[in-house]
Amino acid sequence: MNLNLYCDYKENFNHCDTRDFEIKHPIKNIMFDNIDWLRNLDQAGKLRPCVLENIEKMLLCRTVYLGFDRFECPRCGNESIVPHSCHSRFCNACGVKYAKQLAAKAVSFCLDVPHRHIVFIISDKLWDWFRQDRSRLNLLFIAARNTISAIVNHSLYKKAKRKGLKNTRYLYKNYRHSTHFGMISTIYTFGRDLKWNPHIHALVPELTYNPDKNAVKSFHHFDFKKLRNTFMYELLRLIEEEIGPSFKKEKNLLYTKYKNGFYVYAKTMTTDKEYAAKNNTQNINACITYAMRYVGRPAMAESRIIQYSKCESKAI
Repeated sequence: MNLNLYCDYKENFNHCDTRDFEIKHPIKNIMFDNIDWLRNLDQAGKLRPCVLENIEKMLLCRTVYLGFDRFECPRCGNESIVPHSCHSRFCNACGVKYAKQLAAKAVSFCLDVPHRHIVFIISDKLWDWFRQDRSRLNLLFIAARNTISAIVNHSLYKKAKRKGLKNTRYLYKNYRHSTHFGMISTIYTFGRDLKWNPHIHALVPELTYNPDKNAVKSFHHFDFKKLRNTFMYELLRLIEEEIGPSFKKEKNLLYTKYKNGFYVYAKTMTTDKEYAAKNNTQNINACITYAMRYVGRPAMAESRIIQYSKCESKAI
């Protein structure tokens, strides 16, 4: 593969201006240098089909190989070719744009009230099970959603447990007397060390709506102990429904190991140094920008790659 496949040089096209096209994407360079190795992995069935597809789209981003638009200057007659973008979430250029658009859309949904940034983390014993089939990651969203639903509908939750009523997949989803809440959640499939570590980031307004009274009420108290135990209970319940009775032994082992439940981070945004600001809007924007940061881009920011050795195929 020639370097021209993924780079635009000014001599390729006759532009009316003198824009310079330089390679400033180390991740793209690393993928290009190792494309043969990646293709071998794909042929051996060691990559998901979407991986190689998105890498190749990213390498061809903004080249004529993905199509282009031709413009002609009515004065000088010169033509300018504008190559199409790849629109891949793995592309640092297209992905960042996608993440910003998604964040702006999420911000537009938010109320100008205090919000709580909550992170739901699972046991490393469950990582492989979610990795085997990524469609199972949806259970993390449901468990996080059910946890908040149980917290804001505490009396209903206790009453159902006393009566031994079986929980539905989505707690109180269609129950007309339940208290309504808001929640925006995203999933990270990696941790700070870039290893597989699926967890949920959620933004919850400290406000609830009671349909019976047609009233809005502030909701500031999130019991950390209840958050941890409820999240663990809901997730393990959903997994058991998915797997069946064979999961019961492992579930009991997890309850023995995690007596305080799975870890849940739920500090108020005013006490969290990362988001502390003078008004709610700034806090919300900061949190959503953080949560959406890696929704449409590679797990590692290019700014962290300070050196790359092509011979050794090693990034620092």
